[in-house]
Amino acid sequence: MDVALEHRLRGASILDAVSHQATFLGNYREAANLARAARMGTETAGSPSASAHFYAMEARALARLGGEGGVRSGHVGSGEGVRAPQSGR
Repeated sequence: MDVALEHRLRGASILDAVSHQATFLGNYREAANLARAARMGTETAGSPSASAHFYAMEARALARLGGEGGVRSGHVGSGEGVRAPQSGR
């Protein structure tokens, strides 16, 4: 594995853990920002499941802040690249 890629993935893992801690401590804005940073840092290198995890963490933190607008902005783009199953017609 490329060293730079490994560093980005390790950094995202650390941001993920700190985002969880921020959520548990009630620092929801910081939790959302940390989750967003983890997602953005691995956009070209991470897996789709990791990206979905970071989107979910960000949305959860924004939901705890209250207000519908924050949650919507937190998951914009989470469906990019996802297609609905086609019927067997």
